[in-house]
Amino acid sequence: METKINQRTVALSEALETIKCNQNQLIKQEKLAFLGRLTAGFCHQFKNPLYQLKYGLATVNDMLNESQTKIKAQENQEEILDLVKSLQEPVGKLEMIFKLILLSPSQQKITFVEVSPNEFVEAILNSVIKYHSSPLLASQIKTCFSSELDQIKKIPHTLEIPLFNIIENALDVLDEAKKKKSNFVPNLAIKTEKKFNCWWVSIKDNGLGIDPSIENHLFEPFVTTKPETKCIGLGLYISQEVINKIGGEIIFKPLEKGVSFTLCIPCQKR
Repeated sequence: METKINQRTVALSEALETIKCNQNQLIKQEKLAFLGRLTAGFCHQFKNPLYQLKYGLATVNDMLNESQTKIKAQENQEEILDLVKSLQEPVGKLEMIFKLILLSPSQQKITFVEVSPNEFVEAILNSVIKYHSSPLLASQIKTCFSSELDQIKKIPHTLEIPLFNIIENALDVLDEAKKKKSNFVPNLAIKTEKKFNCWWVSIKDNGLGIDPSIENHLFEPFVTTKPETKCIGLGLYISQEVINKIGGEIIFKPLEKGVSFTLCIPCQKR
């Protein structure tokens, strides 16, 4: 009996070691797969703005080389200036991508800017509209800013990441809905309000909504409703990390038409 028990113990130990080895192997494979998806995703993100910069600068260079005479230079001046201005869009996109890559909430030190919440939100909205390839008309964007949030407060600088990401996602969804529905009238509503010791900003769109099958996974890494060539699904994941680090919360709510994201941000003392 003792011999059988010893044999059984040895067999179990060997089986346990085998399981551990297989587990370690799976972890390594998962890490490699994660790294591969991350690398591929960032490559897709960088590709379009880099190509825009490359061919834009090449065009400007060719036009400058062709400007042999003063007359030719004057003719091309306005066109060159327009081209240079158009390069601001890919530069802005690359800047936001770099912020997402470099952002590590666990080790980032929180810095603050002193501005009113309403001005902060409006600045982010204007920035998204400026860099988005198909912005809405002013009449299709409705803002309702609480007068209680006109006063200057200390606002975490990294809050621009979730705000920019969620507003940009809303514009993408509305743009997609316009392509799929001929009579579709896009609407984006942004509202700020003060509740207790927090200030809230809600972003609502009347777009195509989100598939219920992924609603509970929205804030997980690499979860996205967009094609892989357009997005890597890290925006909402990092946005939630940012909000959690400053003690806030992101609330997602599906609507009858579209969706709503609400950011709850604790008020900081000046």
